[in-house]
Amino acid sequence: MLSAGLERILYGAAKIAFLGNFLTWRLFGNFITDHTEPNTPTQFYLTMIMIGLNLYFQFSGASDIAIGFARCLGFRVMENFKWPLLATSLPEFWRRWHISLTSLVREYVFFGVSAISRNHIFAALISMLAIGLWHEFSMRYVLWGLYHGLGIAIWQAFERRFPEHRGAFHKMLGWFITMHFVFFGFYFVRLDDPIGTLWKMIMR
Repeated sequence: MLSAGLERILYGAAKIAFLGNFLTWRLFGNFITDHTEPNTPTQFYLTMIMIGLNLYFQFSGASDIAIGFARCLGFRVMENFKWPLLATSLPEFWRRWHISLTSLVREYVFFGVSAISRNHIFAALISMLAIGLWHEFSMRYVLWGLYHGLGIAIWQAFERRFPEHRGAFHKMLGWFITMHFVFFGFYFVRLDDPIGTLWKMIMR
């Protein structure tokens, strides 16, 4: 367990230092600065991708270090990420991302609200609102939570309406939509004035 723990710590440190800080934030960030005009849709898009990738590497890397350190001490801690960037739908993404938090919210918020209201859409909205407020008690995280809750509700409604759309092409399309939806949300909550900034981008 000590050997496995040290290996996991090294794995997490490489994610944070090399993939997150050096490749994504420094090299890709410098590329964006040098090859795009400020406050343009191209810069917005590439910055959104950079922020999404960096957040994953930083957060999953920190989880790897925590899991590895616990294993060095003789404890087995649950996995917190299961390749979320390969998810082909928004509900699948949240089953793979920050599993400790989403499992807790699913057990104590979603199932409870769903049982009382008999409405899965309402339960999804309240659950994602709870996750948003867990991060920060602010209006931008309220909007972020409702954004994801509405996205999950729309996705589930689509799957119920078109259950046959499960081929390879539809999975690729689902992955493309899911990643852009998630990365846009990550970018949104980092803005000091998210509504104003997005409005300026639209009006350009």
